[in-house]
Parts: sequence; C-alpha cells; structure tokens
Amino acid sequence: GHPIPMSWSPPAHVLDDDPTISPPPPPPPPSSALAPALSSGLAEVWANGSFSDCRLVPRSGEEFAAHRLVLSARSEHFRELLAPTASAVTAAAIRLSVDAERPLVEAALRHVYLEAPPPDGLSHEELLALRELAGLWRLPSLLHATASRLVAILSPANVCATLREAAREEARAGLAFAAGGGGRGGESATSSTTLLKQAAGAFAAARFRSLLQEVPGEVLALPAATKAWLFSLRSASPLHLLAAAGSSGVMPEEELLAALL
Repeated sequence: GHPIPMSWSPPAHVLDDDPTISPPPPPPPPSSALAPALSSGLAEVWANGSFSDCRLVPRSGEEFAAHRLVLSARSEHFRELLAPTASAVTAAAIRLSVDAERPLVEAALRHVYLEAPPPDGLSHEELLALRELAGLWRLPSLLHATASRLVAILSPANVCATLREAAREEARAGLAFAAGGGGRGGESATSSTTLLKQAAGAFAAARFRSLLQEVPGEVLALPAATKAWLFSLRSASPLHLLAAAGSSGVMPEEELLAALL
C-alpha cells in the first residue's frame, strides 16, 4: 500500500531472474559552468582591460591591453615569448611591438579572447595580412577562419595572389618542419593551407576551362602568372588543359617550359 519512490529500481536478483527488465539509465553528468564562465570573464577583461599586465603595440603606436596568461594559453608564440626566461620579460608591464596594422592586431586579439571570426569588410590583402599574423602567433583556428573567408571571396582578380600565398605558406611550413619547429599548430596550419590551395586551384581551373570555351585559341582574361600557377597545382585536369592550350599556340613555347619548371 506504500507508494513506490520515483528513484526505485528492481533489486539486482530480480533483474537477474527476469532478463526483460532493464536497469534505469545512469543520470547524465552534471553540466559544467566553467566554459561559459571563462568565456564571459575573458569577454569582460578584453572589454575593460582590467588586470592587464602587458601591452601589444601595432605600427600605429596605439596600445592594446592584454594578459600574459591569456596570450600564453592561446598561442604557442606568446608562450615562448613570455616565458619567464625570455628576454622580453624584463619588467612588470611588458610592451611588445607587432609589425601589423591596428585593425588586424585588434582582429587577432578579438579571436584570442572571444574566438571572434575575421571582421566583415576586410579586403583580400587585409585577410592575407591577418592570416600571416595568425601564422606568426600560431592560431590554427584563425588560420582556418581566414582561409574560409578567402575562399568565399575568390575572384579572377585575386586567385593568383591566393595561390602564391598558399605556396609561400607551404615553403615556410617545410622550413619549420625541417628545423624541428612545427609546433602543435603546424598540422592545422598545413591543412588550412591545403584547403586554400585546393579551393583556389579548383576556381582557377574552372575559370580557365570557361575561358577556353568562350574564347577558343586565346586566354586574354587571365595573366600569364595565373597559368603558371595552375601548373604548380600538379593536378591532372588543369595540366591537361594547359598542355593542350600550349600545344595549340595559346601559350608561347618558352612560357610553357618556364611554367613546367
């Protein structure tokens, strides 16, 4: 005649005797308030600069208040630069010069503190410069964010510069790997470069195909450098297209040879 409590479950021997009865599922783990609290706290100290113990100074000379602990936790670059034995750590308040324009330093710091994406309205050149800063600070998530934004604004006017930047990044990654300095963010940076290179290569190849169909025998809308960079992709489809174009006289023979080299 007594009510059965809500948390009641059959005794173990009953479960053993009757396999059709299943024990209740375990309760879900308690949700942690740590992550949202940290995010909120980082947003607050970024907004008001409280407890800052270092300054980042872009080319304009205007200082950004920052926190050694936050920078070191988010960036291997700053972890090494701000280590107690590093030469930069010589005073209670540290000033670090950053060879970049103020809006790009602010965008990178907003990503460090708030995981904010690159701000809207950045030009192709500014996105490349922000990407270079993200590579220097070893911020893989910002590298991926800038790659995604660059892919979204690919055009015939900037695809060649995008491919050049991808090639430079590959060269820098190769040198870093050879020197044993790839670091924890090296693999992510390389995958971001691969994403950028593949997207730009596919865009350029598709553009080249379109031009071949629209203007048989000549490809005046693309500069010679773009055709050369198509060769660097080592992709069968663009190579076959360009080889056919070269054999039909679209590209001078010496230019075709230079591209292949």
